[in-house]
Amino acid sequence: MKESVRLGRIAGIEVGFNWTLLLIAGFLVLGLGGNQFPINAPGYTQTSYTLAGIFTALAFLGGVLAHEMSHALVARREGLKVDGIVLWLMGGYTRISEPPKTPGAELRISAAGPVVSLLFGLTCGIGAVLGHAMGVSRLAVTVLTWLGMINVLLAVFNVLPGSPLDGGRIVHAAVWWRTGDKYRATRVASRAGWVIGAGLVGVGVLSMLGTLSGVDGLWLAIVGGFLMMASRAEGGASAVLETLEGLTAADVMAQPGVGPGWLTVDAFLREYAVAGPDTLRPTAFLVEQWGGGLAGLTPTVAMEAVPPMQRFQVRAGDCAVPVARLPVFAPELPAGEVVTKMNEQGAAWGLVVASGQIVGVVSIQDMAGAVERAKAKASAAVDSSRWSLTRG
Repeated sequence: MKESVRLGRIAGIEVGFNWTLLLIAGFLVLGLGGNQFPINAPGYTQTSYTLAGIFTALAFLGGVLAHEMSHALVARREGLKVDGIVLWLMGGYTRISEPPKTPGAELRISAAGPVVSLLFGLTCGIGAVLGHAMGVSRLAVTVLTWLGMINVLLAVFNVLPGSPLDGGRIVHAAVWWRTGDKYRATRVASRAGWVIGAGLVGVGVLSMLGTLSGVDGLWLAIVGGFLMMASRAEGGASAVLETLEGLTAADVMAQPGVGPGWLTVDAFLREYAVAGPDTLRPTAFLVEQWGGGLAGLTPTVAMEAVPPMQRFQVRAGDCAVPVARLPVFAPELPAGEVVTKMNEQGAAWGLVVASGQIVGVVSIQDMAGAVERAKAKASAAVDSSRWSLTRG
């Protein structure tokens, strides 16, 4: 999940939010200020209810941020690099660029968030009890009561034992510690997450068909669907990483072709993107720009996607991904980290660079074939080493 707006840094950690966060914020303000608060604390003006709704929404999001900050700070203390925090529709997401090195580290990182949410919720709940006893405004007590309840529920929900919830990470740490196999641990946690998600979808559908609030049921179904998709994706990613165990970027990189970017797509495909009797057709080309230097990396599939009647006008360089937008990896970097970083950046292609020279390309879609080539020890030296990242 990528941020739409950067908010700045807290304790040196970049914080931002995705535009979907505005949906949950608006839902909270309207639902609390327009419905729940007037019912639970009658006798105030609509302006008071609206302001209370705004304050409660901001306090709730502040609690979510504190939850994620705890993950980030503990991860950094464990020696891991934290790339930032993103708040979005489903809460928050802490981008940690590398997995925990030990089950104990994963347990500490994962447990930190629910503990903070629980403490925040209990503090608000105690504040509500004391405020009621001291005769504080009923609306203020209602706000504290809601914040206490929702944060305790958030803590409890997050420790459900399935990925990608914090409880799933705790299960992962436990299975990893017990078996010594982190990939088996991922399979267990992701399957549990899928079951939990399916259960939430079922409860949500029954709620919408029964006597409970249709809105609450719909939200449960949405959250459950998200958990099902996220847990399945996590399990699939783990399977890929398991196949890449022990391999490096140099093992899975491919040899790109090289050609003039000023040629039309039609001419380029006919003259350069043709497999020889003993060679495979390159999956991508480093295309040269007129006057020297590189225009970028042009995937073969990008040129083939150009409609036939337009291939006489569109040039190969027009389909290129600029070099500056491609992630760069050292040849010795573990292949699993290559895939993780490419997924985090939303990049389909990357460059393998040694001593400032491009020595190969990696592709998410071609990774399976690259693994087979590496296992068969069929990798060849890349003929594009003459290209420097600092050249033209």
